[in-house]
This record gives sequence, C-alpha cells and structure tokens, in this order.
Amino acid sequence: MVEMVIVDNQENELNELKGMVLSVNKEIEITGTGLSGREAIRLVEEKAPDILFVAVSLPEMSGLEVAKRIRSNNKDIVIILKSAYDYFDFAREAMELGVAEYFLKPVSRNGLAQCLKKIVNELKVKEKNRRDQARRDSLLDDMREFTEYSFIYATLFDGGSYAGIRRYKELLGLHDDGYIINLELESIEPDSLFKNKKDSALLYRTIKKLLAEKAVCAVGPMLAKRQIVYVSVPKERTAEGLVYGDSVETARCLVKGFKKELGLNILAGVGSNKGLDKIHDSYEEALRCLRYDQNGFVIHIHDIEEKSINYDEYMVLEAKMIDSIKFGKDEALECFTLILDYLMPLKESEIKNKIMEILVLACRSARQEGQNESEYINYDEYFRELSQLSQNEIRDWAHKRFEYIIKAIRTSRSARKSDTIKEAIQYIADHFVQELSLDEVAQYVGISPQHFSKLFKEETGSNYVEYLTRLRMETAKDYLKDGGKTIKEICYAVGYNDPNYFSRLFKKTMGISPTEYVKVDEK
Repeated sequence: MVEMVIVDNQENELNELKGMVLSVNKEIEITGTGLSGREAIRLVEEKAPDILFVAVSLPEMSGLEVAKRIRSNNKDIVIILKSAYDYFDFAREAMELGVAEYFLKPVSRNGLAQCLKKIVNELKVKEKNRRDQARRDSLLDDMREFTEYSFIYATLFDGGSYAGIRRYKELLGLHDDGYIINLELESIEPDSLFKNKKDSALLYRTIKKLLAEKAVCAVGPMLAKRQIVYVSVPKERTAEGLVYGDSVETARCLVKGFKKELGLNILAGVGSNKGLDKIHDSYEEALRCLRYDQNGFVIHIHDIEEKSINYDEYMVLEAKMIDSIKFGKDEALECFTLILDYLMPLKESEIKNKIMEILVLACRSARQEGQNESEYINYDEYFRELSQLSQNEIRDWAHKRFEYIIKAIRTSRSARKSDTIKEAIQYIADHFVQELSLDEVAQYVGISPQHFSKLFKEETGSNYVEYLTRLRMETAKDYLKDGGKTIKEICYAVGYNDPNYFSRLFKKTMGISPTEYVKVDEK
C-alpha cells in the first residue's frame, strides 16, 4: 500500500477529500489527517508517508511553508497542494519545491484519479528500482566479502602468485603496503562461536563499519577463535613511526568496537608493515604477538622484538636438545634451560603447552633408545601438576621433571648396551667417514647381519642406517660451526661422495639446509 497524510484547515473539506481519495484509488491508505501546518510537519515526521496532500491555506504556517520545510529534509516524499486561488507565484514556487500536482478547489474527481494513478505507478517503479538496487548492493557486498576472503587465503595460505595478488589489489582498491591484525576472541567458548554464515557476516560487517573512515581493509573468515584483518597503508603513510601509531590505534578501535557493538572481549596482535608479496611475514608476526603476555588488549610486534622467539633458532635449539638426549650428551640440560629462557615471555598457557611438548619429545627419545616413555612420564599426573602451577613456579617444576627424565635415560642406556653393541658403536665412530655397511660392522663383531641388525635396533633404539646418518650429521654440524671447511669438503669428510645428496639429507635430518644452519649459528 501507498501511504498518504492529508492536511486541510476545513474539517468537512478534509473528510470529503479523504473519501474521494479512497474511492478513486484502492492502493492508497490514509495514515493521518490534520488541520494545521504544524500538524502536517508532525505527521510527516511520525508517519513517514509516501504522499502529503496539503492545503495552501493553513493556520500557523501556509502549505507552501510546510512543503518548503519538509522538502529540506525529505527529497523523496510526493507533495500535492490544494488552493482556492490560481496565483502564478504560488504555482511557480510549488514547481520549485518539486510539488507533484497543484489542485484548485473544488478538486476534480477525474483529475485526482489520474493524478493518483500516475503517482502510485511512479512510486511502484521507484520501489522496484530501490529493491533491485538493494539486491545489487547486497550481491556486491557478498562478492566483495568473498573476494576479501579469497585475497586472505591466496596471500597467506595458498602461496598465491604475485600477479594474482596484484589483481586482488586492483579489485579491492588496496595499496602496495599493509599489515595484518590478528583478532582473538577470548571470552567465548569455541563450541558456541559463530557456527554459520550469518554470524561470520556479522563480524565482517562490524569490522568494516568500525574501520570505514579509518582505513581500507580486507577481512578474512573466522578461523577457530581468530579473525584476520589486512589493513592497507597509503604510500604517504608508510614511514615506520606513522604506521606504528596508525596500526596500534586501528587495533584499539577494533577492540573497543567489538566490546561496544557485540559485547565481546578480544585481543589484537599487530604485525609490521610489509609489501603485498611479503604480507605473510606480517601475519606470522601478528600471530606471534598473541602468544605473549599482554598488559593491555593490543600488542604490536615492535613491542615484543626484544623477547621474541626466532623460529629457526628455536627449532635448531630444540633439535640440538633432542640429539643430546639421544646421544647421551651433557648439554641436553643446557639446551633445555635456553629453551625455557625463550619461552618465559609467552603467555602462561603457551609456556605450559610448550613445556609438555618438550617433555613428551624427551620421552620419545627415551623410547627410541629402547625404553617405554611411561617409565618417565605419567601424562595425567604431569598435566594435573602443571595446570595448578603459577607462572613463577613453572620453571623450577620443568627443570626437575626434565632432569629426572635425563637421569633415567642415562641409567637405562648404561645398563642396557651389551659389549657387542658397544664394540660396534666404537667401530662405527672410528670408521664412519668411510663406506661403512651393516655387513662390515656385523662381520667385525662376529655375528650375522640379521642378528646384528635386530640387536642394534633393540639396544640403541635406531636402525643402523639412522644411527650412522645421525652420527655423520652431528659431525657435519660441528664442522659447520667451526667454519674451517666448505660444505663440499664437509660432505667428503663425513663419508659422502655427493654434495647435493649430503645437503638434501642434512635438511631432511635437521630440518634446515647446511647453508641455513651456518647463518643461524652465526647469529
């Protein structure tokens, strides 16, 4: 239905006009009537009708003044004027106000019918156009949301081509530089969190609303309890100090906005400004920020650089610790102490998770040495103990548990190895730089290759090839640290004839290439 308000200074004429409107057009509903100019303005504000039919002659203010005031705030309402006088000035002013029709009293029934039919049809067309435009806008919003999701996936997770990323830049109107904000919702249980598209769209719209006047951004989908936001940085704002200040303020805007708009508490980790081809580094930084103790709800990568864990250094240290356990070296505890130094700046939950992971790795090494790790760890008991500790108590507890595991492994290893395997291990240590087959070692200790292979595995926890490879890699690491030989020379010095094969085997065993290991060690 099309809604209309009628205002006239004569009540009998008002009722007559009302009846005539309803009789000539069944698609119109009269939602309000009044007798003065002030009532006309009030009714329009309250009822928001499609059509205002108003007499020129009204108490308090004329119909033309009413039309002028309403038109200043409402460009869409259809206004029809009625007057007893055919004044040119009235008609001209009415036209300037965009009045649809100017009726002279008495109003012609046929003229009114034709006028209202035309207005109703035009309003139907406008409404259809409005709905069509709303559908197009909604479709465009959905397409942009999908495109932003795709941009985040392509940039951060799928290893998208640089050309493809540049295309996303053009489609989304992004700049060449930007940074990642990782948002973590901390006050909601994961099982009840945003399970459908509607909830995800709510987060998307909230972020876009909060940053509408602050930054150009692309919003990724929810991943568990985290939301990824890429914020694009204009060229004139790429100075380090400017980006730092802007990014922290932008993250704070999101934190405050989520609390106000959705009642959600969130943490925000902010990465540094990067080019589009390096934006994954900013994502990793923002993710790393969320692992650290936070005095507030926003933490920037620059604020944790002093205490930040270098991933490559950490992995080398962890591998060194595991090797020390496996080979019975005294530096295992030293490595564990350094690892704890790395972990202490993290959030308490992260520290506890990493310590349990390390203890499990240590016990796995025990199993590889031929022992069941259940001899060293009661997992339920360890989890229970660790969960009850404060952050100040974690370090001492972890040291005691690790020392216990190391002592148990050393005792077990010493009591377990037979003289035959000890003799074999010594022979391997003396000849590993040569071509050294299992058959040759078995012949040296005087038993069959099959029996030697089984016995070696039982008593060392590794098969012969694994043990020989690990020994050669440990020696190669020492050479790399010393720096006196090239990688090619080290290859030959530890018993290999192909430098490329040696490099591949080193990376497979140690997790990084010989060249990368040298760079990490130099740091």
